[in-house]
Amino acid sequence: MLIEFWRKLLGKMRDKKPVADIEGRFTGICSMSEAEIEARAQKILADANLGEEVYRQLNELKREREIDKPKEYSGITNVCRMYEQVFGRPQSVFYPACADDISPLRGFPNSRVTFLDPDDASVEIMRRAGIPILHQGIETYKGKHDLIMLINPAFKASLALPCLERGGRIIANNYLGTAEDLKYLGLPMIGGFDEKEGELIFVPGSRIGTLDNCFVFGGKN
Repeated sequence: MLIEFWRKLLGKMRDKKPVADIEGRFTGICSMSEAEIEARAQKILADANLGEEVYRQLNELKREREIDKPKEYSGITNVCRMYEQVFGRPQSVFYPACADDISPLRGFPNSRVTFLDPDDASVEIMRRAGIPILHQGIETYKGKHDLIMLINPAFKASLALPCLERGGRIIANNYLGTAEDLKYLGLPMIGGFDEKEGELIFVPGSRIGTLDNCFVFGGKN
């Protein structure tokens, strides 16, 4: 045990020849009694435990602060970049049910991105980081955009259609069946994104179920 280590170490130092100054006063730790050795060992152990506790609390605080920051997901960012390569830069991007995901800001750095989410905690995280976000559900939203991103939205895909400009497009994944919903609503699927040899590519005319990534619906390709 750590306490036993310090007892032995201090005890060995006590057994050495005492050290005194020119006036004969002992100055070395070697002059300590058994009680003093025990007290010093206990203090060293207490300081060590306190240091570990402070270190643990600082790490916990750091983790909490990291958790409470907006997130960027490289997969979504890469989809945005590939979309721009294939279809050109969107003027206005709408990301409802965004939670605390800021990936479109990185993927579309020259586009206007509108974030929307009804969740109090997500809105607080985004606003604390200086990210403008609308605190509401999509049901009451009236804006229109040439690109809408539906990534795991907690609402029916049909609610997003009134927000799509004529000839606009939708990027959607199918984790919650959103891509299937858009297909059922009659939106033409232009293609999907997939990885080939570690590189993200766009595959025209892909079928839902053949890819694990995102799909593009809507306007002309």
